[in-house]
Amino acid sequence: MSYKYILEPTSKKHVCPSCNKKRFVRYININAKEYLPEMYGRCDREANCSYHINPYTTGFEGEKTNVFSKLRTPDIDIQITFEGPSKLDCKQVMFTEIETFPDGRTGLPINYYSIFGLTDRLNKFRKAENNKHTNPAILKGVYREGTSGEFCINPIPLLFFDLDVKENENQTLLNKAVNDSVFQILMEISLLSWKSNSGKGIAGLLYVPQLGTITHNEKERHLKYAYAIYRKIEQYVYKYTSILIKLDNQQGKFRQIRYLAEQDTVRHINKEFRTISIEQIKSKRSYIPYEVLNDTLKSEYYNQNHFIQNLLSNVKFPLETKDIEKVISQYYLGTFLDQYMVGAATFPFIDGSNKIRAVQVKKFDKSNHTIATDYLHSLLKKGYNKSNEAYPSWLLKYDKNEKVISCLFGEHLLSKYPNNPVAIVEAPKTAIYGTLYYGFPESPEDLIWLAVYNKSSIKYDKLKVLKGREVLIFPDLSRDGSTFIEWQQKIKKMKIKMSGTRFIFSKLLEKWAPAEDRLEGFDIADYLIQMDWRSFRSHGKRKKALTTISMSCEECEKSEESNNTFLLIKVHRQLKQLKSRK
Repeated sequence: MSYKYILEPTSKKHVCPSCNKKRFVRYININAKEYLPEMYGRCDREANCSYHINPYTTGFEGEKTNVFSKLRTPDIDIQITFEGPSKLDCKQVMFTEIETFPDGRTGLPINYYSIFGLTDRLNKFRKAENNKHTNPAILKGVYREGTSGEFCINPIPLLFFDLDVKENENQTLLNKAVNDSVFQILMEISLLSWKSNSGKGIAGLLYVPQLGTITHNEKERHLKYAYAIYRKIEQYVYKYTSILIKLDNQQGKFRQIRYLAEQDTVRHINKEFRTISIEQIKSKRSYIPYEVLNDTLKSEYYNQNHFIQNLLSNVKFPLETKDIEKVISQYYLGTFLDQYMVGAATFPFIDGSNKIRAVQVKKFDKSNHTIATDYLHSLLKKGYNKSNEAYPSWLLKYDKNEKVISCLFGEHLLSKYPNNPVAIVEAPKTAIYGTLYYGFPESPEDLIWLAVYNKSSIKYDKLKVLKGREVLIFPDLSRDGSTFIEWQQKIKKMKIKMSGTRFIFSKLLEKWAPAEDRLEGFDIADYLIQMDWRSFRSHGKRKKALTTISMSCEECEKSEESNNTFLLIKVHRQLKQLKSRK
């Protein structure tokens, strides 16, 4: 049998990567007449060192031109570069330790660490039992009052990585010498690295400045960036070791628990850590085809649409069929009837050019409270994966978009009603309720109800399409009024760029909502649905609606006698009644 790779048949010796003695014989490729990567070879000090990495037993793939098909490649258009050391404040609090239980449950935050503090926690930890779930559980970022993503008040520019080593995953790293070589490479580029519970897996932290600006509301972008970084590191390791590795994608989530493990040696912060920079390559935005949207708009589906059926029969004051049909047509509301979202309503985000940027899918209970949320493109991907079908070309392109929600819900109505005032709320459901109660935009004085998507989505890039209009803003309630204040501060900055735009904040809910409603994060829809929509329509045309709705509650009361009332007077009274009962 002829071998392609053999130990160099000369007396030449090299420095051993394990014991640093010049007793190392390297493997060569006899066809190409060149050395294999430096890690492949055998130390002659068999009794004292015993280092030996054999290319045949560790999965060496040979020429790199034949192996790159096996390397996973980034699925988004970004450029990632490894740069030299950068300044990072290692004394800044960046990590949250949370309570753990043996059954795998986790509790509230119990401690906070800087990078120095985390390193000290790692080095001092000694496990009391053989159960990973009793080890210290760490979240990157600062969390207050809770441990789900929305409680992260300070995202950080760091990324966990994890390299599992098992019989069926990264098995070549079961060889200690190979494992040590890969660990050395990862240690050189990471800020901090350590071994897992088994002593074979490798974990650590990477410094990625751009991740420090990504919040929970952009968790998909965080995940895409992480995937691309992991692929780049896999290629980097292969470049220097010719070993294929596969990093764990789960560590790329915005909110991912990392369990620390007892170490067999003291771990230190790497002062020469690499900065991983991400450069977004501008690519043309892709959209959802209308034929995909049309599949959600089939008339026979609406009798299974929980949201629509609730409005027709389950709410305290059921709406008329003609109004429901009208609001469906105005906003292109649809139905999803597959997977775990059977009976869900679809809310398409269609921009001013009538391009479909996203379709949110929400499932509701009988009170029209949300019980599940997803996106149409994501659900379609799951369906294709389940049936083992290839993605259609539009979905492959769409999946490369940096953002999912990038326009206002209802934005397509602006060109149809160029002079109407606009009401801005957080969620699409609230915009639908506002339209059904306030009435449809049948004259230039009537409001168009639009939604930004969520609390953090009130941004200039979305609201700039409202330049020159009168805009009434209804923030959701929050425990301490922080949402109202945050939105006011953001709008104050936007006004500089949007001359001729009049922004008006409704203070009604902030002034009169009881504490219980603030804790629940109620919005105006939660009050509207308790009242009879017919009484809201009885005032006829309200030419001064925008002015009146922006008044304080006391001014609304004074204006009642002059027949210049608006529906919020009714909401105001309802809130006062609720408050008086407390």
